[in-house]
Amino acid sequence: MRATLAAVLLCAGAQAAPVSVSLAGRPVEVAARTEGQAIVGQILPLIRALGGAADLLVDQGRLSGRTFDGKPFQAEVGGSTITVGDRGQGLGAPLRIEGGELVGPLVDVATALGARASYVKAQSELRIAPRLAQVEVHSAEEGAVIHVLATGPSTPTLEHIAEPPRAYADFPGLTWVGGSESIRTGGAGGVYGIRWALFQEWPPIARVVLDLVPGTRARLLPAEDGLFVLTTRVPQTAAPIEPPVPAPAGAGSLEGLHILLDPAAGGDDAGVTGAGTTEKAVALDIALRAAIVLMNAKALVSLSRDADRSVSLAERADLVRALAPDAVVRIACASGGASNQGLRTAYADASDAALAGALQRGIVSKTHARDLGAVRSADAPRLAAGVPTVTILAGFLSSPSEGKLLSTAEYRAKVAAGIAEGFAAYAKARIAAP
Repeated sequence: MRATLAAVLLCAGAQAAPVSVSLAGRPVEVAARTEGQAIVGQILPLIRALGGAADLLVDQGRLSGRTFDGKPFQAEVGGSTITVGDRGQGLGAPLRIEGGELVGPLVDVATALGARASYVKAQSELRIAPRLAQVEVHSAEEGAVIHVLATGPSTPTLEHIAEPPRAYADFPGLTWVGGSESIRTGGAGGVYGIRWALFQEWPPIARVVLDLVPGTRARLLPAEDGLFVLTTRVPQTAAPIEPPVPAPAGAGSLEGLHILLDPAAGGDDAGVTGAGTTEKAVALDIALRAAIVLMNAKALVSLSRDADRSVSLAERADLVRALAPDAVVRIACASGGASNQGLRTAYADASDAALAGALQRGIVSKTHARDLGAVRSADAPRLAAGVPTVTILAGFLSSPSEGKLLSTAEYRAKVAAGIAEGFAAYAKARIAAP
């Protein structure tokens, strides 16, 4: 059947020319040709090469399956759209059956499945590579857990460097779109920071670098459905964190308190805008800063997102139910006119008033913002029954003066410090309660 298709492809017209296909530098048996400005070829071998699984029901004219990272996809033969997860993506040409094989635009299909594809005309070669999609860091009791999400297979390796203390994981076969990215953690979990970038263009190698507290060791765990996991373990005699991230004044330890920080908006949802920035950026930055201070006070901290990505309300609620934290703190910005100013903390249930009040007082003490109080409001729904939940509205981006403050790292650091200060007071009050 492959020979038949190849003959069909090569005889498709005077302008058609055979194209070789390589996945991350390795040749892939996918018969392909140029068709105008598009590269057209076999779809099922491409999906399998990318680590996905697919079924083609010719009698029903339907393609369905799952990507390497577990997302369901489906498309109709004769149609020009493929739906991956809950998103439909257009194809430059319809899928069709030729010689008993499913044929379509390879670049569009590969892109829809999360890969990067480019055509090297001089070599008549279509280069396809899955992507390193995102890096996330989560705290753990004795270290950190770093999630590396990929859209295709890789066999990574991990190496340590003694001076400066560092570990790096290379992911052969994965590409990264864009420049170097980083997350600073201030030493929490034995990690000062995490950086990742494209180390080698072709064949592609993506590299993730961990800057470690002296004595910390990293481990690479087996992957599953596009999730690679790196863990760190803090040594008993770890060197002091530099630069130091101060714990809240009088806080002592928040050990045993599990806090979920939930930065509002994200991805396609920018949220409130103003002062040249967005709610999604402000909320994420405050959450990351607060996570560092809280973790250094020995709290267990989780984040609903630690990067600019979309997280639906249902996904946030699922996360709360799965983690069962002691408290959920949603971080957002208020909307209003240019004359609006102030900071308030909203809560939905009367039992959450103590937490909301403690956080409001802590943030106001650090920022000296106009105090709009801790108020009961429908704007702060609980994401899961029985889990204390508050929403910090850190200020009005619509206000020229307050928006300017929120756009600065210095002010956001004060908000983060105030959150930690509030939790210190809240934890102290809980211990003192009869």
